Amino acid sequence: MTAPPPRGPEAGGVAGRAPGGLAADVQRLESLIDQARHHPRRLARADLRDLPVMYRRVIAALAEARARGVPIAQLARLERVLIAAHGLLYAPEPPRLGRAFVALLREFPVVVRRSWRALALAVALCALGGGWGYSVVRSDPGRAAALLSPELLDNAHHFKSGAAREGDPLYGAFYFTNNATVAFSVYALGATFGLGTVLVLLYNGVMLGATLAIVLSLGASARFFSFVVAHGELEMLAVFIAAAAGLEMGWALLRPGWKRRSDALRDAAHATLPMALGASLLLAVAGLVEGWISPMPLPFSTKATLGASLLAGALVYLGRGRGRAPGDPVPSPSPRQSAGEG
Repeated sequence: MTAPPPRGPEAGGVAGRAPGGLAADVQRLESLIDQARHHPRRLARADLRDLPVMYRRVIAALAEARARGVPIAQLARLERVLIAAHGLLYAPEPPRLGRAFVALLREFPVVVRRSWRALALAVALCALGGGWGYSVVRSDPGRAAALLSPELLDNAHHFKSGAAREGDPLYGAFYFTNNATVAFSVYALGATFGLGTVLVLLYNGVMLGATLAIVLSLGASARFFSFVVAHGELEMLAVFIAAAAGLEMGWALLRPGWKRRSDALRDAAHATLPMALGASLLLAVAGLVEGWISPMPLPFSTKATLGASLLAGALVYLGRGRGRAPGDPVPSPSPRQSAGEG
């Protein structure tokens, strides 16, 4: 009786010779892996159920083969298949835009409330710059040229003599881009130990105060406030939130604790990113109102009601929103909940 010819490595090593259906399990697992990689939408429910079952069977066979002292060369196919299956079964879930947006909406108010001190400091710095700029220009309007660019001076005088324009939602894209640039600048400049954020807040406050002083001196306050009242509150809130995120990063660099400064900056940037992204959402709404509704010849009371409603809605959302901030531990169930589950 002649012995069967020896089988080469291409026959599958242990998988090709093992009894009890291991070869079929390996072949089935390889088929599922290939289908999941190239045609994942064709996987049926039965295939999805079989994948972890086949994985457990093959990994048990690999452990048994190693215990018996099977040469490593004969286990190459099993290991290769198991590595591929493990990558499919335990791969992180791919990010989804909708889910990320919902997570942002939940995290945003939590992080803002946690950073209320930085938010208050941002408001105070801008108010300080605004008060100084207003007092300087109000006392001597000629100093406005030293504080404001020619474009800002022309914009201030426009409220006195400029022609009115029709509102257009497309203008909102321009205003959003301009305001978002300021917001992300004060956020990113937190990496300068917060100094850049502080300077931008002070400078923008000076510009706002000086502009207001010019408008009042020209007697154009009615037109000025009619334009800004619908969107200005929400816009400033968004900028202050982005600035607070930058101040938080600066504080993390100044007081890193036991961390390296690079690690402290990375962690602070991750923790405050929802503030910057959430501020951009508020700026998108404010930009739409600024480009479309603010230029309209609507009654002042209508615009004021809209602006107050937007601000109140944002404050209620920020004050009552529920969720977990990045880095927060997952809360453990209370003893009562654990007893109820048991």
